[in-house]
Amino acid sequence: MKIFLQFCAMKQTISEIISQNEDLQRILLTQDGGIMKYLAECLDANGTAALSSDYQNFCVGLFFEKNKWDLRVVWEGANMRRAALGDVEHLWRELRFWSVLKPLLTEMPAETKETIEEFVEQYLSYAYKLH
Repeated sequence: MKIFLQFCAMKQTISEIISQNEDLQRILLTQDGGIMKYLAECLDANGTAALSSDYQNFCVGLFFEKNKWDLRVVWEGANMRRAALGDVEHLWRELRFWSVLKPLLTEMPAETKETIEEFVEQYLSYAYKLH
């Protein structure tokens, strides 16, 4: 049990991993978008729940700007949020960002790659459930 607790205490958060790796920061910040670029821009977020919420708000804002004159889109509260985050285009954009990012991580340490993959896969799973 003691060894497990020591391991847990040693494991870095994803924001710590990114903030301590300039090459990874550069890779993420040069992306066209996606949850990982957003994370790299917001390393001071108050945990993954706050980061996810802020990113979702950011995506809703992008969706609104793109569709604000489209009468076919519902614009009331949760319905607009669901339309923005459950939109096929949002999911495909995230998958495209991930497909560009993933090969760039090949030179990263295994733990870094695994942490990022897990984070992105969790977000993609969430986005897919919204869709």
